Amino acid sequence: MQEQEVAVVVADVGTGNADVTAMIKLLKRENPQILSIVLTAASDSDLVIELINLAQIFRFLNKPVKVKVLKSHLHAALAQYITFQKSPHLLKQHRVQESAQVRNSSAGRKILAGLLSLPGRWFKA
Repeated sequence: MQEQEVAVVVADVGTGNADVTAMIKLLKRENPQILSIVLTAASDSDLVIELINLAQIFRFLNKPVKVKVLKSHLHAALAQYITFQKSPHLLKQHRVQESAQVRNSSAGRKILAGLLSLPGRWFKA
């Protein structure tokens, strides 16, 4: 992620995977133009609600995921990313709340240090 501009992240999350969840939340806070597609085998509605509210995930897909479906969502995410590039003011609608708990956790601090060094930060939330 530090060598290439990132448009979309596809992440597999589930119960007990707090580091990935924290990364998605911090990623959206620091780089709102990056879109996340979340995959999970877990039926955890609380996790889904949390990621929608605190990370504004682009799509949520239950596993197993059909390749055709994932490909369709990736194309939609890339189209949205291009829209954000052309009209960065639209990103103001995608600001997420600061999560002090996530930011101040040991995993959060490590993840945040890496995110702040990413290229392509053409919008600061």
